[in-house]
Amino acid sequence: MDRWDDFRGPLDLGNWHNIERRIGTRVPADGIAVRLVLDGEIDLRDEGHVGRVIEVSVTGGAIEAQSDIPVDVPGSMKVSLGDSESTVTVRHATPSVVAGLTRYGVEWGRLEEPFRSVVYGVVAEARPVGTNR
Repeated sequence: MDRWDDFRGPLDLGNWHNIERRIGTRVPADGIAVRLVLDGEIDLRDEGHVGRVIEVSVTGGAIEAQSDIPVDVPGSMKVSLGDSESTVTVRHATPSVVAGLTRYGVEWGRLEEPFRSVVYGVVAEARPVGTNR
């Protein structure tokens, strides 16, 4: 008897969007101020959305910003720090504990300097979220 004889398919993976894909540990980022620029928008420094990077890992992070940002999930946007723009993919958007703010889970695409150094510096120096070490 084959182990697949009773398989009825299709296989239910449940909410597969929540599968952990992060490499490394997520650590707190102390609210690094950034500007969010959606695809198709031009960053004129008087437009865009201000956000704060609150957690980072080697592969992505969490950004808190206003809840009315019209971004698709998944979708991409630019994160500006100083004069550089880095590309990220928005993987999820969930309400923050603070009214009017949303927590955007992002995956790093191309990180430009100085944002790359800031992110990797935070990861190298911080302790993992939820640990006491």
